[in-house]
Amino acid sequence: MSFLKSLYYSYKLHLPKGKLDIKSNVSFYCHKTAKIEFGDKGKLILNAEWFKGGNKRYRTTFYMGENSHLICESEFSLYQGASIYIADGATLVLRGTKSFLNTNSTINCFSHIEIGNDCGLSDNITIADSNNHSIDGRNPVASIVIGNHVWIARNAVITKGVKICDGSVIAAGAVVVKDIPANCLVGGVPAKIIRENINWKW
Repeated sequence: MSFLKSLYYSYKLHLPKGKLDIKSNVSFYCHKTAKIEFGDKGKLILNAEWFKGGNKRYRTTFYMGENSHLICESEFSLYQGASIYIADGATLVLRGTKSFLNTNSTINCFSHIEIGNDCGLSDNITIADSNNHSIDGRNPVASIVIGNHVWIARNAVITKGVKICDGSVIAAGAVVVKDIPANCLVGGVPAKIIRENINWKW
């Protein structure tokens, strides 16, 4: 399906003007049965740039499958090369408010993923709620919830079934396979608590 036809389907969903900001160098697909819901301050920016001309190096990808659902409550930005894939029947909730997905990072949503307010999702990270393949005939899918004011540093991996509570920091290269309490710094493979009761700022 062409970019223009996909874009036409998105506007058939009666999106309010100015809620979907698609910059240059974007691969965009939205199935005609997909549903996009914006809050009063909701806005989705695809291929945002940190500086003028910065979005030309990588292509941003956005895909919504059949009967998929995106809820964007506040402004959320995908920077150059970032990718969001929402599979058939899946739901992605972006709480927004200064949250972003940085360069070459990926969200693969096959069931349900939520991302809170004031979240910094750094370069080259992967968030996926499915193994994306089967082992012994099983392909487990389990929801991911990322709370408010969470910082996920570059090259980290967030796996299925994980909840990251408010105020926590995921160190670079960490692989998160279990729930993370609030206000903790975690790192390693698999990720373990390094410090507790932290208070990080932008």
